[in-house]
Amino acid sequence: MEKMNDYKKSDDIEADFLDLLYSFCRKWKQAAVFAIAGALLLGGYSYLKNRTADTSAETVSQEKELTKEERSSVTEAVRIKTDIDGLEEYLENSVLMQADAYSKEHVVLLYCIEDASIQELPKIAESYLSFLRYGKAAEAVIKENKKFDSIKAPYLTELISVWEAAEAQRQVILENPDAFKTQKLLYIEVTGKDAEMADQLAEAIQISLKEYASSVKKFCGNHILTLLDDTHSTRTDSTLQAQQREKRELLKSQQANLNALVSALNEEQKQVYEKEAQPDQEEESAEADNPAANQISFKYIILGCCGGIFIYGCMFACSYLLKGVIRSEQEFKSYYRIPFYGKLKLKASMSAPVNGEDSVRQMMARISLACKKQKVKKLCLLTEFTPGIQETEFLKYLTDQLKDQGIQAAAGESLSKGSSQWELPEHDFAVAAVCKIGATSYSVLNNAIEFYLENDVPVIGAVLLDIR
Repeated sequence: MEKMNDYKKSDDIEADFLDLLYSFCRKWKQAAVFAIAGALLLGGYSYLKNRTADTSAETVSQEKELTKEERSSVTEAVRIKTDIDGLEEYLENSVLMQADAYSKEHVVLLYCIEDASIQELPKIAESYLSFLRYGKAAEAVIKENKKFDSIKAPYLTELISVWEAAEAQRQVILENPDAFKTQKLLYIEVTGKDAEMADQLAEAIQISLKEYASSVKKFCGNHILTLLDDTHSTRTDSTLQAQQREKRELLKSQQANLNALVSALNEEQKQVYEKEAQPDQEEESAEADNPAANQISFKYIILGCCGGIFIYGCMFACSYLLKGVIRSEQEFKSYYRIPFYGKLKLKASMSAPVNGEDSVRQMMARISLACKKQKVKKLCLLTEFTPGIQETEFLKYLTDQLKDQGIQAAAGESLSKGSSQWELPEHDFAVAAVCKIGATSYSVLNNAIEFYLENDVPVIGAVLLDIR
């Protein structure tokens, strides 16, 4: 017969940290939810923080007000800088500015407009001149010819020059002007960076003029446009040479003026000038200096994930340690002195143990031996938890196994609860505790054991069920 309080080895429950870790890993889905929530929260916080810092810096910059004279100097510097940028872009991309003025490659096309009435001829000629001079021809060439799609229309337009052939001024009085037919000659000069480009552009211009002629006939009057001659030549163009020199000298002059003007600005003026003169570059520079600006910081996402897992781990550990239920085999054995017959693991979808029949037989043999040694013929399988359908089927399985060993066994509620299916005999009766990991409370089980010991009912041992 066990004495009071001899059934416990210690008043303190020693936590099994390996089981704590195992139980935590089983809750990986909940931990993942906390990790995602933490990443979203800290990621959003980092975005708002960076955005607020950007806005604050912008506000501070905007608060710096300049006087009228200071603002005038900055405006002038910005204007000159804009002119310089436009001129630099023009010199860099213009085919005409890159052409060799001492060896200019060009093709001259001679066209004749004939069979047009004297009243309609000026409109017809002006229509062709407008088409060639003001960019429509260049746009048509770029649209139809992929060889020139890398050149902008304004730069292609300046490669095309057109003029009418000079003719003597004369006045003719006609009784029927519509019956009088006349003609007009057009010269088209096409310049190229090299001979091949000049020939290709001249050919493209001829094609575009053929297509445009139908539109001119429709709106200006009937006529015939005929190519009389095309001549390819190389010559020195003093006008182009002077034009190129003028653009470069203008660029140098503007750069010198800008340097002088900027050097006279104070620090606040320079900040405003840099912001207004190169807003795109300033923004790129700010992003380079602060890559996290207006972005979600990857570091905060990692910290959020780790923080979420840590918070859930703390909550889980507190719940694990403070819940006061049996959590593992090792913990049970370190707390109780009562014999421990083994742990039976059940799957959620079956009532038979997965340990195997041999382990069940060994456990039944140990219980049978303990009952015979203590002359116990009736055994109550005590469940200090509410058994479900699965646990009820398993308890029936255990009672059947014990009956095969010659022991009358039944699963019943605790006698400490005031009800039982057993009529207590004076002899041959004992109790075996069937505890469910994560459900059986230490305090409830202790009260039941103490109740039985007070009434001289032996507690011959315990069995653990694991349905995790």
